Amino acid sequence: MVDFPQELIDAIIDEVAATKHWFDYLDRETLKSCALAAHAFSEQSQRHLFTSLTLWKIDSPPPGLTLATNARLLSYVLNLTLMNLDLGDQERQIHNIQLFTLCNRVTRCCIRFSGRSGWKWNSLPDEICGPLFSFLALPTLRCLQLDAFPGTSLPPSLIHYALASYSEVALNIFQLETDTDAVLLPTRPPAHIQPLSKLCLSYQPDSCPGLHTLMLGDDVMHHLQHLQHLELVVPRRGSLHGLEEILPKCGDSLQHLIINFEWRHDDPLQLPHLPELRLLTLKAAMRRLRIPYGLMRTLIILPECTPSLEVLTIVVVSEFDETQLYPEFHNNRCTEEDMALKSLPRLREVNVDATTAYLERDENFSKVVLTDFRMAHEAGKLSYVYQPAHSRKYHPMRYFSN
Repeated sequence: MVDFPQELIDAIIDEVAATKHWFDYLDRETLKSCALAAHAFSEQSQRHLFTSLTLWKIDSPPPGLTLATNARLLSYVLNLTLMNLDLGDQERQIHNIQLFTLCNRVTRCCIRFSGRSGWKWNSLPDEICGPLFSFLALPTLRCLQLDAFPGTSLPPSLIHYALASYSEVALNIFQLETDTDAVLLPTRPPAHIQPLSKLCLSYQPDSCPGLHTLMLGDDVMHHLQHLQHLELVVPRRGSLHGLEEILPKCGDSLQHLIINFEWRHDDPLQLPHLPELRLLTLKAAMRRLRIPYGLMRTLIILPECTPSLEVLTIVVVSEFDETQLYPEFHNNRCTEEDMALKSLPRLREVNVDATTAYLERDENFSKVVLTDFRMAHEAGKLSYVYQPAHSRKYHPMRYFSN
């Protein structure tokens, strides 16, 4: 085999690894082949293969234990996703400790906690708390997502720590541990602390009042002063149910607001007055491809609530598209909504992004979009993109920037 400079080999592997979407399995298979082809290809291929690592709860004995003790491979991990992490599971304590110790270059991390063993933060031994807290204090870590579903809860001090320490945070929480003493986490070096710029909140204020009180408190408010991007997941149909109270606390730095209706899109929302907001994204998920009624009716209030809006983006994800079967159901012009957008003096873009699971190409939905936003289209402001679902793979770091 001809000897090539290592820099050239690394550049070739980098080109092989370049991909538009995460988890492109064909590309990963190519990288695996490169890693086995020659020793010179191995390190750079493995570096790309292990840049992103997702670990699910594993059965005992842990087949991932070999990986957890491989310091070289884990040092390549920049994006770490831990699903169903049970800190009270004694059989996996060693595995968890080694994982937190050896993943020492992580920049983005998603942790979904599992409470199956009934553990409490106050009862965790120092053997697991030390490595976990040291991991959270890594100078490289800038993005953190914390998921705590029913049966699990997080201490308020951990929420405070996340908001004070990382530039991007996502919280998907059902419950806080109100009876837990403050968890003492190590302080990050001031040089490594970046102001919070991006935040995603998914919780119900009435069922998780502790978190809502925390988010509205003075201790958190100063962390929101530099916030530029905020995503709110609609907790129940027809209202943000108190999440809108957070918006005025963000100050004038807030530029981009994302409202994720998920499946709760049948009723319009009321937004507070946001005079400086420049970018607004409205998301919805549904079975039949359409722009849902509640989302469309929300557009009517935009001239009053967001007079400085420059870019509006609508993202709809559906299971199927029936517009080609029943086009007559989609011929109602949304004149009032279209007029509202025309009334926004600074609006320069209206983007509609649609995805369906079972169709390879768009038939008639583009006509629906052109009808609903006729004035924006005639003004040259409308952009429409259609993607089949297989081209938009699940992204575990979807709340974070690259």
